[in-house]
Amino acid sequence: MISTPEQHRCGHVLPRSVGFLLILLGSAGLFCGTAGAQPDPANPDDWLQSKPDETLARNRVRVQQMFVGGFSSDADLKLLADYYKRYDLKRWTMVKNRADLEGYRRQLQVDLRNAGKKTEVHQALSALVLDFMTKLAADYSPKDFHPASRVNAILMIGNLNDKEEPAGPAPKAAALPVLTKEVALAHAQGAKYGYINTSSNLPLLDAFLEAEVDVLVGVDPQEGEGSDMAVIKEKLGGKVALWGGVNGYTTVEIAETDQIEAAVGTALDVISPGGGVIISAVDNVKGPAVRTWLNVLPCLMA
Repeated sequence: MISTPEQHRCGHVLPRSVGFLLILLGSAGLFCGTAGAQPDPANPDDWLQSKPDETLARNRVRVQQMFVGGFSSDADLKLLADYYKRYDLKRWTMVKNRADLEGYRRQLQVDLRNAGKKTEVHQALSALVLDFMTKLAADYSPKDFHPASRVNAILMIGNLNDKEEPAGPAPKAAALPVLTKEVALAHAQGAKYGYINTSSNLPLLDAFLEAEVDVLVGVDPQEGEGSDMAVIKEKLGGKVALWGGVNGYTTVEIAETDQIEAAVGTALDVISPGGGVIISAVDNVKGPAVRTWLNVLPCLMA
């Protein structure tokens, strides 16, 4: 599926689910078990769980106040740690909550961004999140945490930053060894590792190279800030395959034919030379309108 130099003018619009498959393959330690009886994904008794203390949910308001006012005493730091370690993050371990994990992850990202206004609060929160998620993603015997929990833990580790800056985040250096370990697990199983990142990815390019990530999924010319296809191609070209190039909403869902041809043409000209590229819509295409369906063919033919 990765294009060769001779094929790089042939664009492909692929569903996002394929990109997620790369992440699943990348987390090889989660899915490459030995033959024999496999645990039931829906049976809580087959998985490790750590029951959250629901009484701590009432501390949510006080935690949000810390994002604005910082810590006023050591008691605040303890309250923050208790809220997340004993309640908020433990919810990620419960099998019954597996459908809610994406929402948990998005809310935690919001919390981290809000905590970025107070350095001491952000440092404390990001450190305890990294510690918890590293343990959640780890291998245990005879039971592991549910694969859905472990995959979301890995995704959360990849979203951690040392600083939440308006001009673009500063990735958390302490998270790199975790990413490197996951890539190594994938490679040991003969799999490729794809990392999904659709915005603010310029600060992460060196980390992708150091960890030997195989595919950067989500190269988007429009979503968010801190992304530049030309810079990404210059830095990663020939070393990390690139997946993306056009925005799913503005190109596939609402664009006119000439705009589609221009967008796909730009993607091909900027990131395809030399091969190692899959031209795809980023993030995904959701619109059910007739125009969306009619626009798929021009994307393929551009």
